[in-house]
Amino acid sequence: MRAIQLPERLGMFEDQIVVDRQHGSAANTASLALQEDHTAQLTVAAYQRAYPGAAAAFRAYANSTLELLPDVVAVRAPTPGLTVGPVADPADLGLAMDMSTVESFGDVSCVVYTEEQTLAGHPVPPSSLTYGQCLRSGPHLSVFVWGGGFDGNSGRTAIVALTDAAYNAVAGS
Repeated sequence: MRAIQLPERLGMFEDQIVVDRQHGSAANTASLALQEDHTAQLTVAAYQRAYPGAAAAFRAYANSTLELLPDVVAVRAPTPGLTVGPVADPADLGLAMDMSTVESFGDVSCVVYTEEQTLAGHPVPPSSLTYGQCLRSGPHLSVFVWGGGFDGNSGRTAIVALTDAAYNAVAGS
């Protein structure tokens, strides 16, 4: 089992503790560091149970303003893909799209949530879409990204880029 090391920086995101040090007090940062370390231990253990024998890693990231706080998990194992359920047919409800669905953007698939119901026959405003979980998986590696605030077209672009950057960083190590 080859260990995984997620880098301190991925694109516009940096380790959350590093960013917090730039914005917060030493006491808050120390407390957050302990919490993040405990979360990392629990998360890695959970993924190693789900993927027996596979290496796993976790890191919490932040943008420079602490407005976007994505979490990244990498596992040296393939994942069959994302799904959400139950799956409803939006046409049965007279809607343009289900309240949650999985969409692919290149090699990355994301769970897309709509914040407002849009009636069938009307375009779904991109600003009402939020991207809360993404996955990129290959034959020997899966990278999961979770986060809030990834809204609209710019949010989609940011979370997909982060997922690709994390995958490429780990795949190259």
